[in-house]
Amino acid sequence: MLVLPEEVALAKQIAAFPEMIEKAALAREPHRLTTYLQEIAGTLHAYYYKHRIIGDDVSLTHARLHLMGALRVVIGRALGILGVTAPERM
Repeated sequence: MLVLPEEVALAKQIAAFPEMIEKAALAREPHRLTTYLQEIAGTLHAYYYKHRIIGDDVSLTHARLHLMGALRVVIGRALGILGVTAPERM
């Protein structure tokens, strides 16, 4: 259902999170986490600017909402590792 290049890129960035954390920890390079957050935020911003999350297609809306939920979890966990609290609402 999620076939747009931006959606695929976001899904790949989400999937890369555990490995990125492991590599950053093993190399003792916490800057990898901040770089990851900047990249995923940039991809999300570009996607959100171009595409509606909630639309007429119910299946697509559900898929996009799940993608946004996964992003919320990953960004929240990454910020938590850095000791930064994420706002519940924006």
